[in-house]
Amino acid sequence: MIWYIIITLLGLLLVWILFGPVILSIDTNYGIYKLSLPGVISVRFDPGSTKYPVRAWLFFIPIRINPFSIQGKKTAKQQTNKPAKRKSSFKHGRKFAQRMLKVIRIKKLELDLDTDDFLLNAWLIPAFAAVNNNNNINLQVNFEGLLFLKLDIRTRIGTILWLFITKNK
Repeated sequence: MIWYIIITLLGLLLVWILFGPVILSIDTNYGIYKLSLPGVISVRFDPGSTKYPVRAWLFFIPIRINPFSIQGKKTAKQQTNKPAKRKSSFKHGRKFAQRMLKVIRIKKLELDLDTDDFLLNAWLIPAFAAVNNNNNINLQVNFEGLLFLKLDIRTRIGTILWLFITKNK
């Protein structure tokens, strides 16, 4: 009986991983850079912290990582006869990118940008105005040297896997 419960719980966990939302949040005003699958894993990058700039939570268990102190073994480079890479066509890559953009949902996008080039800023104003028709997207150009980005993107792992499985069609 206990095996049925364990198998059922693992099955439910797998279903949640495949169909639960994956959330990418970026807020440059507050220094938040976060990728999470709620309830399973959450990874946060804190650029202000010098000791542990990457924090992760796996099933609510905190893990602190310092990627700058990880040292790998250096091995001598060996020459191997690798087969030539197959060139993919530009058309196939473009179609795949379009399908990938359909899978990703933008929950919120706010951008306040200054490129330090007044002519480019002036050219960006009508382009940003054309994109601002959506309620979730707010793009602005300023001439004051400010840069601000707030982004909330959501997708599902199952839909990305389905995209990879059916990419040849």
